[in-house]
Amino acid sequence: MLLRPSTPAARGAVLAFAALASCFLIFFSIRNALAVADAGRLTLAGLERATRLEPSNFANWFTLGRFLQYNLESPDPARAIAAYQTALALNPRSADVWLDLGTAFEAEDNPHAAENAFLRARQAYPASAEVAWRYGNFLLRRGNLDAAFSEIRRAVAADPQRAGEALSRCLRADPRAPQILDRVIPPSSAAYLSLLSDFSDPEQLPILLDVWKRTVALRPKIPFFAVFRFIEELRQAGHVAEAWRAWREAATLAGYPDLVQPPDSLLWDGGFESGVRDASYAWRFAFGEHRVQFQLDQQHHSGKLSLRVAFDGRSNLSFTDACHWFPAEQGATYRLSAWIRTQDLTTDQGVRFLLHAQSGAAPLVTPEVHGTHPWTRMEATWTAPVGTSEAELCLTRFPSDQAGGAIRGVFWVDDVSIVPVSGLPANP
Repeated sequence: MLLRPSTPAARGAVLAFAALASCFLIFFSIRNALAVADAGRLTLAGLERATRLEPSNFANWFTLGRFLQYNLESPDPARAIAAYQTALALNPRSADVWLDLGTAFEAEDNPHAAENAFLRARQAYPASAEVAWRYGNFLLRRGNLDAAFSEIRRAVAADPQRAGEALSRCLRADPRAPQILDRVIPPSSAAYLSLLSDFSDPEQLPILLDVWKRTVALRPKIPFFAVFRFIEELRQAGHVAEAWRAWREAATLAGYPDLVQPPDSLLWDGGFESGVRDASYAWRFAFGEHRVQFQLDQQHHSGKLSLRVAFDGRSNLSFTDACHWFPAEQGATYRLSAWIRTQDLTTDQGVRFLLHAQSGAAPLVTPEVHGTHPWTRMEATWTAPVGTSEAELCLTRFPSDQAGGAIRGVFWVDDVSIVPVSGLPANP
């Protein structure tokens, strides 16, 4: 039921009240809009005006404090502290403000007040990775290593992506690697994989090998690409046996079947079944200016796929664009085996394999194949020269020295293997 004023005076009073209320609403709306506009300018004058216009707005004081603290031209930690304290009087449960207040107190050489602020931040948000991280780093700077490692471990447990930076910082404080790993990195596959993909200090490869052993012991399901960088760093540092072992272990954890065929071959995917490419012990295809087309094809010798390589007949090219590294040992003899099919492959220089060691000795070059042939087995033996720990197998084509040497046609390759004949264990 609506109440209607019965007299003109009553109606006038209602209208006056409504007008006054509207004026208040308009005033506060305008003041709020001005404060928002001033704060949005992110200038000292604007932020100070915003706090005057709306002194009860917690966010304005917090933003003013951050501006005063982190302004590169003229930082003012003392005024920042005052702004943070005003903000905390309005909202004492803000972990973000407590963290910045702690940092400001540390800049003012007041470690006791700084630690109290960090502890208040942890009390406000005990599960925060950022709170644990910043408090742990404060303790690290103060030399309180036991408490720092414990806090940083909490941060990594909440946010595994911090693992690499955590280990790097803590190693600078205490280089005793095994103990650091136990004390700073929680035993989780997420933290370990973050370390393996992000930690890039070549001198700390022994630590990463330890991390990898711990990862394998957990038997997690992992994305294969997550360890490509780690394995390549092992290769580049000359830890070939460890890199090869880690590659096969990672393939298993990533859910790939055992693609090494025959079982003692040193090529991981000689049958082109995995779809993995351009990584340490997978096939690498160089897509340059050569007029060559690579694709996986269902016309296979065995399994489900083969590699199909097609030339368009426009170039008398020199081609060494499909390669595969494998571990090798000096003095050991290996048997190369591959199945090749060709169709209308022109010129006197068809396709062949080139096998060479990184030591620079003369390579093995197989006879070339051209024309049209059904699946045909190609075999050769090779002995690794002195200084060999790794070798590379490539499909290649040398340029023809005859007129009309531009190559056209297609060839397929499948079931490539390199098997030790003597002088090397089957699985290094």
